[in-house]
Amino acid sequence: MSTDALETVPAVSNMPPEVTVDPIATDLPTSITLDEQIKSATVSNYQDVLSEIVLVEDEVVRDSYIAKLAKTLGINKALLVKQAKKQVDAGSQSAESDDAEGTKKAIFPGLVDLVKDDAGRICYLMKQDDGLHLAQSWVDTDGYTCIPPEQRNIEFQLPDATRVLSYFEDSDDNRIYEDLLAFFKRFSYLEDDVWPIIILSVFLSYIQDHHDVRYIPGIYFYAAAERGKSRTAKTMLSTSYRGIHLVDIRTANVVRFSERLNATLFFDVTDLWKSAEKGDSCDILLGRFEKGTRVARVLNPDKGPFDDQTFFSVYGSTIFATNEPANSIFESRCLSITMPNKPGHYDNLTPEMGLPFKDRLTAWRARMMDKHLPQIDPIPGIGGRLWDISQPLFQLALLVAPDSVELMTKVVQEMAGHKVENKRDTLEGQIVAAIDQLVDKKAPQPWEISVESIRSRVNSFIAIEQYRHSPQKMGRRIQSLSIKSKKLNGVAWISISEQELEVLKEQHGLLTVSVPGETLPLATTRQGAATTAPDAGRESEESQQPGNNSPSMEPAEIQRDRQAVESSSELPTSPATENSHQAYLTLITGTKGQEPTEATDNDQPEKAKVIDLNEYASKTSEPDPEPLAEERPRAKIQFRQRG
Repeated sequence: MSTDALETVPAVSNMPPEVTVDPIATDLPTSITLDEQIKSATVSNYQDVLSEIVLVEDEVVRDSYIAKLAKTLGINKALLVKQAKKQVDAGSQSAESDDAEGTKKAIFPGLVDLVKDDAGRICYLMKQDDGLHLAQSWVDTDGYTCIPPEQRNIEFQLPDATRVLSYFEDSDDNRIYEDLLAFFKRFSYLEDDVWPIIILSVFLSYIQDHHDVRYIPGIYFYAAAERGKSRTAKTMLSTSYRGIHLVDIRTANVVRFSERLNATLFFDVTDLWKSAEKGDSCDILLGRFEKGTRVARVLNPDKGPFDDQTFFSVYGSTIFATNEPANSIFESRCLSITMPNKPGHYDNLTPEMGLPFKDRLTAWRARMMDKHLPQIDPIPGIGGRLWDISQPLFQLALLVAPDSVELMTKVVQEMAGHKVENKRDTLEGQIVAAIDQLVDKKAPQPWEISVESIRSRVNSFIAIEQYRHSPQKMGRRIQSLSIKSKKLNGVAWISISEQELEVLKEQHGLLTVSVPGETLPLATTRQGAATTAPDAGRESEESQQPGNNSPSMEPAEIQRDRQAVESSSELPTSPATENSHQAYLTLITGTKGQEPTEATDNDQPEKAKVIDLNEYASKTSEPDPEPLAEERPRAKIQFRQRG
């Protein structure tokens, strides 16, 4: 096979290609699958097909391909196996010949990036104590000479050495951010408060190997077709550090791009998770967000224990675009961007258009190599893994775009709320809800409940017998929630305190009143009504369990108030005293000092807070209140924080 042909035919991994490349969308020729090459193979061209087969990592798949080729040619399989071994040996000799000139390397300490000099040659741009230097080679600590890869080995645009050197002394990082923002808006549409995540992720790709960076969030675009996912992602790729566009998920390719280039990868796949499962690449996608993650592959089983395995680094900046929802565990490692439906006329991007920004960002990378990122305290409402992956973005925001911190805080806090509420409908969320309903709050703590009673409560909402949960499954899921359990006379029981239950309820979106500073930010009501409409699907605890027909023990006034709240209608005038009314204000806002204001057309509607009216009743109850008159007018009020 010729050198030109090798540049246009993608490498074949351990799975048959299943994604058809759109030549219009990718500007690449339509790929031919290995199965199709085998079917059309002849004695005159079988060597080319065999050279593709020997690249397959999985020995079982490789052996099946050799068998198919032997059948197509009508020859003995053993002859092809022998010929394949010769090709492998020839490749090893070629690699040894390359070592005599130098080992191709694109990652080593002190390297800023691969750049092009004035003559168009690829060279190393290195940072040393006395500044930046260009070099054609580098000698490692073992005395081996390393040289840059050739142009045919690189699928991304390289920065210009002269321009990078000229930008090195320019310390106006905020200007880069603002220019990037204007550049991105030419090619696609996003809400203004989402753009900081996109722009700062580009910055982050240039310092993914920085000593202060431990996690990198995947940027996950999920939407229907023609929403601008690929447009936005390609714009990111054109300006990111060593960006490579992939239309399939092949383990061999991803590992090579990660280990040899620290590349920013954009997976543009219709059904991302299904493709990952078919390609046995789920562990790679799950591991790319954390520095130091390595995956194991058995490449040489004939070498015996330990020597048969090889470990590969898979960490790096990643962008995903898909039309189908992915695995929830995978999504927890990403910042999910839902594309708005904003059709319009936008500029068409070419990779070369991002080169001026790559020059400036490469110079910024050089300046950041020996600096620390600013410290930042945890932000209320953002915790766990979401804080881990978003923290470096907030640190960069403080550094290059301080005005974006508030916008990004709002967006990430909303993501945190959505992630928590998604847990409500899981089996774990149903278990926590069942425990909350079954415990006797007046009994001494810790409370004890039988596992069977929890299972019965959860299964009571499942009509079809075959879908109900078994005792074994229920026991394992309860154990996964870190709830203490024990067995008495063959019966399994759990033991849980009020504090432990409250933590679980908060983690699974079952708390109706959030603790200020720990979840989503305070929100006011919509215009014309003191509403408690849920934020993004948040519901009151009483509405969580379908079929809950337990009688209400509330006074008639509170029941009417609850109906008004749950229907987002107006609240009736309360007969409470000033102290009781202040308790009500404190309850719905979580802070003191709230005051009612007139609703105006200029007020910005914000997301509302869910109120537990049981707590409202206990805080605002008065002895023997007078019943409300049915014809009494209702007040239209809003609540807004002072200052």
